[in-house]
Amino acid sequence: MKNKKIICFLIAFFMIIVINIQSYAITLPVLKITSNNYSVGDKVNLEEKTTVEVGETLQLYAVTVYGNDLMVPDMPDSLGWFVEESNLSGVTWSSSDTTVATIDDSGKLTGLKDGITTITVNNPSGTEGTTRATKEIEVKKPSVNPDTNNTSNNIITNTDKNTNISNDSTTSKTILPKTGNSIITVVACMIIAIIASYNIYKKYNSYNDIK
Repeated sequence: MKNKKIICFLIAFFMIIVINIQSYAITLPVLKITSNNYSVGDKVNLEEKTTVEVGETLQLYAVTVYGNDLMVPDMPDSLGWFVEESNLSGVTWSSSDTTVATIDDSGKLTGLKDGITTITVNNPSGTEGTTRATKEIEVKKPSVNPDTNNTSNNIITNTDKNTNISNDSTTSKTILPKTGNSIITVVACMIIAIIASYNIYKKYNSYNDIK
C-alpha cells in the first residue's frame, strides 16, 4: 500500500513539473530599446543597430517584449522575443554623455563625436520590469573615401542603412499566449492532477478490498 501511494504521488508531481515548464517558458514582459519600428507580435531582432556616425541620426523606440523559450510545434520561429506593446508614448529619454550623443523627447538620437554613451528610457506608467531600459550606443567618425573630392557622397546616412535590415527580423508575427493565462492553466492542471491521483489511489484501495 505504501508503494502505491508513492507511485500516485510521483505521477502527480511529474505532471505538475511538466505543466510548469511549458507555462513558464513565456517570461514576464520587459521594457527594451530598439532601433526598428516594430508592430505588436513582431519577433525582435537581437542584432540591432547600436552604432551611428558623427552627424548621423538614429530613431529609437521603447517597446515591451516577452520571451518564449519553448518552441511551438511546427512553428520554428516561435522561439525568441516578441513585441507586446510597440512604440510606447509618455516615456522620457536621456543620454549618459551628451557630448557624444544627444536624444530628444521623441527618441531621435544624434551623434556628436566619437565615443560611447548609454541611452536610458523611463516609462512612468510601466509595471514591474517595464519601467526602465538602457542601450549602449557607439558613435564613430564618418566613413571617408580616399578620394577627397567625393567625401560628401561617402557619409552613410541612417536611412540608407535601415533599408538593408533583413526582412526576417520582422516577418514573424507569432502572438503567443500571455503569462497570466499560463498561470491560470497551471492552477487548473494542478487541481486535475491532484484529483486524478486521488482517484488512482481510491481504485487501488478498492482493488485491495476485493482481494
